[in-house]
Amino acid sequence: NVIGWGAGTAAVTGSALDFGTVVVGQQKTLTATITANQGLTIPAGGLTISPATYTLGASTPALPATLAAGASLTVPVTFNPTASGSISGAINVAIQGGGGGTVSLTGVGQVNAAQLNVTPSSLNFGGVVTGTSKALSISIQNTGNQTLTFGTSTLPAAPYSVTGLPGNGATLAAGASTTATVTFAPTADGTYNANLVVNSNGGNATIALAAQAGSAPVMVISPMSID
Repeated sequence: NVIGWGAGTAAVTGSALDFGTVVVGQQKTLTATITANQGLTIPAGGLTISPATYTLGASTPALPATLAAGASLTVPVTFNPTASGSISGAINVAIQGGGGGTVSLTGVGQVNAAQLNVTPSSLNFGGVVTGTSKALSISIQNTGNQTLTFGTSTLPAAPYSVTGLPGNGATLAAGASTTATVTFAPTADGTYNANLVVNSNGGNATIALAAQAGSAPVMVISPMSID
């Protein structure tokens, strides 16, 4: 005999809500629709939400709510970001007797000013053969909603060099990004640690740099002959 099990359908389902971009300090409300895939009851307290950036309003019908298969419940959801960046969340639905489902939430917070964001925050070049070079890139973003203006950046000393970094007075539009390249080109063996500091009216960012330089590895086979 062959016995098989399928991945059953969740007791409740709902389309994900995307709040788009909302300025920090402001809020946006959308309505979530939760549909029962079987006859069920959502008890009082059966709807919860996380994280606290999202809040639930009163559902229609009010809880506790008994729904027939195919019936729906609606509930307002408010997104109130307190910091910039992408924020994911979920409405968790618990039903009487156990089980339930979730509704996914996404939104992006944006500060009401220019905001500098540099990634990654550190670059590790690892081991590089002396006399050669290795290049790594950083992404420079303005995650605010105002124009970002760059100040004079502090560059690392040789054997590091930086290209593509916006100069003093250069600007970056809201939501835009650019790329800079850091190159490590050692001429002597050793360990090299340094910092690149990017300054702007939307904050400053320090990128730690680390690398080691040495001779190329040499393969040695011993013994050279076998009697």
